[in-house]
Amino acid sequence: MKTKLITSILALALAAAMPLSALATNQYRSAAEHRLERVPIQNTEAHVSDSYKRFSDVPDSYWGKDGISYVVDKGLFNGTGANTFSPEMPMNRAMICTVLHRFAGSPAVSGESGYSDVKSGEWYSDGVTWAKQQKILTSKLLNSDKLEPEHGLTRGDFAVMVRNYYEVSTGDIFNDAMGALGLVFRDLPVNNYEVTWAMAWLYTYSILNGTSDTTMSPDWGLTRSQMAAILERYDRQFGAGQPVAPPSETTTSNGFVINDAGQNDTLIQLINDYRAENGLPRLEKNDKLMEAAAIRAKEAAFTFSHTRPDGRHCHTVLDDLGVEAKEGMNENLYGDTGAKNAFNAWKASPGHNGTMLARNAVTRIGVGSYTDGNGHSAYAMIFA
Repeated sequence: MKTKLITSILALALAAAMPLSALATNQYRSAAEHRLERVPIQNTEAHVSDSYKRFSDVPDSYWGKDGISYVVDKGLFNGTGANTFSPEMPMNRAMICTVLHRFAGSPAVSGESGYSDVKSGEWYSDGVTWAKQQKILTSKLLNSDKLEPEHGLTRGDFAVMVRNYYEVSTGDIFNDAMGALGLVFRDLPVNNYEVTWAMAWLYTYSILNGTSDTTMSPDWGLTRSQMAAILERYDRQFGAGQPVAPPSETTTSNGFVINDAGQNDTLIQLINDYRAENGLPRLEKNDKLMEAAAIRAKEAAFTFSHTRPDGRHCHTVLDDLGVEAKEGMNENLYGDTGAKNAFNAWKASPGHNGTMLARNAVTRIGVGSYTDGNGHSAYAMIFA
């Protein structure tokens, strides 16, 4: 049996076949599931081009050449000279606001920023005004009368801006990050949760890396090449979406099992028998919920969380399939194989047991299972 590493804010725990439960409604968008496993970049194809070669200061061996090519090809950055990019030059606040505004598609801007040191008509005025009005900036800058546009921002500050941008651009607000990263990266500030959680979130989603095995360097200045790399990874992570196998697929020649019909029916039977023993009505197997559970099982096999790999909460799988859940959605996850193993793990856990014995007006059930034979396995149970 495989083991999964999970974390909590207080301690690191080692657990085999870890169950996970959630009671989600259409209004609920926050899940603070704490784990050690990072979410891999969904689009595995890095932006590879030779645009960097136009710059004499970006050699073939430079670590950030792909990110530089990406921001140049996308029109987000310009060179600092006819044939220079200046990859190690610090980014100042005016530059950062301007680039993020371009990254957002250069939406129309009206009004003024409200900063006494940002005049209308400057090359960065629209970007700053947009960042201020949309609350992309850090809370300290949002509450200040001055921007000091020539001053730089730290890695931690930019992490806050990227997370704020995600929430503004998607409408999803959640706190899915590795809550125990402070035990690994000891330089994350304990007195600045805005920075710590933003950096943890970006690290969780493989957009930001540590500067060593034990440091995140939140106070380091942000360079042009670092910002380029972060934007490229962000776009690959959240611009590509999460590919899922067709729910109708059962097995493949290389041993993949998706939505194992026999085990799924066994689990539904076990749950319904258990509900009947406790005086609760049996739930009807629903095709749409089976499809949703198949999707969630595959996602959970790689990202053991009620937050989906693209950052949305688990209930959005019903939104994607056009399923209405007037009483909300209940979800249990189990990180291993075997219907009876999943049932017994949920039964032994008060939270998961309570989900199986839900007394709200749920009437339908869906169960999905997934394993790839390489340590990625999960069951998902959905009530709605």
